[in-house]
Amino acid sequence: MARQRVKEKTEREKLERENARLKKKLAQTEAALEIMGKWHALLETMSESADSDHS
Repeated sequence: MARQRVKEKTEREKLERENARLKKKLAQTEAALEIMGKWHALLETMSESADSDHS
């Protein structure tokens, strides 16, 4: 019984570390996507502005 609890505790701790790592990675990915979206919008605005300057 005690060995089983130790194994379960070890597994739970491993899963908690993995969960924390994945949450951090998700937050980084979401931040990168937000930046890419803003960059895309900026480039689009600059492109539209350049197009209207040449018309």
